[in-house]
Amino acid sequence: MSSNGRKIRDQIFALLSRKDYRPLNKIEIARKIGVSGSARVALRRMLRDLELAGEIARIRRVAAASLRRRGVRGGSADVGSRGPGVTGLGAGAW
Repeated sequence: MSSNGRKIRDQIFALLSRKDYRPLNKIEIARKIGVSGSARVALRRMLRDLELAGEIARIRRVAAASLRRRGVRGGSADVGSRGPGVTGLGAGAW
């Protein structure tokens, strides 16, 4: 991982670990950590990699939340409009 990638990763976890954090989409995350231009590509890639590794979860289709902070194990959930959700071990892509 490049130093820029590690910096973005650290910034993501610093943001997600804040007590006043609320779920944000990738554009809002970029604004909060001051990423713009071509660095947004690296941010999206990092968010996707963290989700696939089970370190963060995408909630409400686009928002991200830290699984570490909540003590939750990785996986995915499919929720239908008419009933309970189904959980699995796979993860989606950003």
